[in-house]
Amino acid sequence: QLNISPGSASYDNWNGSAYFDASPGNTSPSQTFTLTVQPPSSTSESYDYVSIGHISISGSSDFQITSDKCSGNTIYSFVGTGTTTLGPKSVSCTFSVVFSPPASATPGQNVSANVSIPDNAIGSPQQIPTLSGYVSPDLFVVN
Repeated sequence: QLNISPGSASYDNWNGSAYFDASPGNTSPSQTFTLTVQPPSSTSESYDYVSIGHISISGSSDFQITSDKCSGNTIYSFVGTGTTTLGPKSVSCTFSVVFSPPASATPGQNVSANVSIPDNAIGSPQQIPTLSGYVSPDLFVVN
């Protein structure tokens, strides 16, 4: 089973540590998502794996994948100490998404999208159900 963390992301004007300008034509800081494989339930040496297809976003072109170390790769989970027979394998992968409303976007608009992660696990494709963003009005500085 594929685990996705975090399970959603909100791109309003607060990225968790600082405000950012989400007005039309600007780009938010990236949000990184991590994919891992749930460890096998076996108590003896074993492994499980998930092969990841091409990750995509649907619902709005205001969100873009900026870094993708998952698509086309296989991630593993091990139990026991016999991992040397398999050689070094990736146990997780990451991809990042930004919110970048175009200059023509309407200020005050809420935007949402979904991330689809095709794989060979049960329930494929996996979904990150909600990416949400708020197109803020242009920020003005008064002197």
